Amino acid sequence: MLGLIILGIILLILLIVIVSNVKVVPQAHAYVIERLGTYHVTWSTGLHVKIPCKNAYEIL
Repeated sequence: MLGLIILGIILLILLIVIVSNVKVVPQAHAYVIERLGTYHVTWSTGLHVKIPCKNAYEIL
């Protein structure tokens, strides 16, 4: 029983991390992606997935 609770908590945390790293860039906007503080790429309109704890983004 305790194992199922721990598994449920781990799956919930994993789901939160995945959902928080999926970004939708709206029309007429661009996101600048920085990896470890330096420019990496610019995201245009659409659905994108960022790498947790490595990428940061700024809205332009």
